[in-house]
Amino acid sequence: MSKTVEDLKKLNQFESSQLPLHGIAVDYSKGHVIAPHIHTNSAQLLYAISGTLLVETHAGRWLIPPNRAVWLAAQEEHTVVMRSHTKVRSLFIKTDAIRTDLPDTSYVINVSPLLKELILAATLLPIDYRKDTYANLLVNLLLEELKRHTALNLLLPWPKDARYHNICEYLIHYPTDSRSIPQWANELHISAKTFERQFFKLTGIPFGKWRQQARLFYSLEALSEGLPIIDIAFQFGYNSHSAYSAAFKDFFGQRPSDFMAEDKAISYV
Repeated sequence: MSKTVEDLKKLNQFESSQLPLHGIAVDYSKGHVIAPHIHTNSAQLLYAISGTLLVETHAGRWLIPPNRAVWLAAQEEHTVVMRSHTKVRSLFIKTDAIRTDLPDTSYVINVSPLLKELILAATLLPIDYRKDTYANLLVNLLLEELKRHTALNLLLPWPKDARYHNICEYLIHYPTDSRSIPQWANELHISAKTFERQFFKLTGIPFGKWRQQARLFYSLEALSEGLPIIDIAFQFGYNSHSAYSAAFKDFFGQRPSDFMAEDKAISYV
């Protein structure tokens, strides 16, 4: 189900609450979009127990498979797109109500089996749990567990310039397109050097590196769906299983098969 009046009421109560943490569970259909918004007083841990989330911020895009979660700093404007039927379990953490070293920047983390169970339990807590010993112990453990997770390199920078934005959007939908920088520069009626310089200025990484990262990031969704690795390799512009696996391991630090095994291990309910 999408957000109901009751869900929106809860969100408003979370924003005004003095308690350090609240959780909410909402199921969304494929293609559902949560329009750009911010949480004024709370950071958010956005996690899906099934399905894939696309999260857009001013810095770029995160594609979040089920064994990952994105930490969104307070006042970080973000848009959320459901890439499939998605069961979202979110935490809202009051940045001024807790004494801890949780980050003030947005990033992605792994979700361990313990963290998953703590998140699920937090979504079942009442709005006011201040006198509930069990609830307070759970919340304190959850905050401690969050401090144990380090940032993952899963941000795909996204250019704001419409010309480069359109090229990037095209390559997301057609990842096997291997046109060279001079060919893309010709599309924009500029030189290859100008294309390279402007793209780097907009994203902070070279075009070739961006294209490879985009292919790898979006392949995570296919891996989470359990598609054969050889099919994924061809679908995302690699000419062999080994070429895709080598690029994947070089960037993520693990083989695609390891990612799939990890995904299955965490996806129990």
